Amino acid sequence: MATAALFLIVVFLWRDLSGLKSVQLELTEQNHQLRKELAAAKSELNAAQSELAGFKTGVPARKPLAKVAQKKPAPPVEEPETLMLQPPSVSQTPAGLVARLVFQSTTSESPDLIALVVRLPGESEAEILGFKAATEASFSNVKTRVDESGKFAIFQGSPANLEALEFDLTVSAPVTATVRGSKGIKPFEIDIAPDASNVRKL
Repeated sequence: MATAALFLIVVFLWRDLSGLKSVQLELTEQNHQLRKELAAAKSELNAAQSELAGFKTGVPARKPLAKVAQKKPAPPVEEPETLMLQPPSVSQTPAGLVARLVFQSTTSESPDLIALVVRLPGESEAEILGFKAATEASFSNVKTRVDESGKFAIFQGSPANLEALEFDLTVSAPVTATVRGSKGIKPFEIDIAPDASNVRKL
């Protein structure tokens, strides 16, 4: 009798324990589900607060910017060379070395304005003594200037015809000069020496 009673007690206790384990598993599952819902609710709350703050300040909430493919800038369009430098001549005069620069046009129209800028190296002993059109009467609106240092000179004027595009650059000693011009003229270097001249495009 006692054994049967003890068996019944054990059976009841085991049933109660199994029920408790089942309840515990159910509660654990519910707790996990509640945590997920709570995290989602917090995320929605943060988003709503951010939008509300943006609405109050008039600044919309920032969103991640999509990557925009950056286009490489197109290379600059190179202007055509329409005034071609002919082989220069150099002559020795009492004033110094005179390099004659002659330009030949690839078009039949004379340019409205032509400008030339000459520079000498700062460390050079040579100086620019003069820079002018070979035939000054063939130009109007002429402006010329030689810097006091003798390292810089400019000529500007409107040619009457294409035959007028000849210029005399006078320097005190052999030197390499850099010449840049207005539209249609490519920059170049010229070695001015008593016996010859050498030209390099820049």
